[in-house]
Amino acid sequence: MLGTICQFAYSELENATNKFSNSNLIGLGGSSYVYRGQLKDGRIVAVKRLKIQGGPDADSIFSTEVELLSRLHHCHVVPLLGYCSEFSGKHAERLLVFEYMPNGNLRDCLDGISGETVSWETRIAIAIGAARGLEYLHEAAAPRILHRDVKSTNILLDKNWRAKITDLGMAKRLRADGLPSCSSSPARMQGTFGYFAPEYAIVGKASPMSDVFSFGVVLLELITGRQPIHKSKNKEESLVIWATPRLQDSKQVTSELPDTRLKGNFPEEEMQIMAYLAKECLLLDPDARPTMSEVVQILSTIAPDKSKRRNIPVNFYQ
Repeated sequence: MLGTICQFAYSELENATNKFSNSNLIGLGGSSYVYRGQLKDGRIVAVKRLKIQGGPDADSIFSTEVELLSRLHHCHVVPLLGYCSEFSGKHAERLLVFEYMPNGNLRDCLDGISGETVSWETRIAIAIGAARGLEYLHEAAAPRILHRDVKSTNILLDKNWRAKITDLGMAKRLRADGLPSCSSSPARMQGTFGYFAPEYAIVGKASPMSDVFSFGVVLLELITGRQPIHKSKNKEESLVIWATPRLQDSKQVTSELPDTRLKGNFPEEEMQIMAYLAKECLLLDPDARPTMSEVVQILSTIAPDKSKRRNIPVNFYQ
């Protein structure tokens, strides 16, 4: 038992997910499967079952992740409820149990999988929530944490559409100087195409600013509705490369960038601020990008909850 984290028996999680049945499969990652489950007490949970990984370090890697996750307490980070690590036959079964997020991930919502369009006001609230979650990881968590895989499928939405950051499987602790605790070699790059910061893609150098770049891609997804790698007519186009020239011109920001599903239902000034912020997060020089705290500050000027708005100078984004 770690603080408020429960240790579950494998049999309990097997029962909760109906023997990890495909009908309960809600997510699939490079190293895990995620199932919807119902515990004996009736609680609905998300059970992340890690793919069988051998090797002498597998156990210590898992316990490090559990320990890291168990320390995180923030309303915009998906909470870990418990874990399971036991042998089933020859294999070690390792599972993590999280609070279940009924509205799924941001990418599916933008794609309209539920048949609904995400309103502009909800998009801003999601941007602010996700930014606050990342700000917590970078600035306030103990130890501070670099996510390394910020993307729209790793932003989950609870029943009130509150955004929560998930999937810290690639996270790295930050040292006092703000650098990852062990530099990973470029050969072992982790993350997702379409979101890589240039300095990470080129020399394998990750920092909080590479998370900020990836968050800039998420902002573009919220603005445009497009996927980070847009497939059309047998070719694939990077959202960042497509959007960059359009972000430089305020007329194009309102005429070409916005998601057509919004049907023009957004205040122009707010769209300009979101586009300005995306442009800043995506700057080539990592040191020129805003910190997540600065991102939160700028977003809070257009917060849907008017009482939380901060005044913004009119010439701010010109």
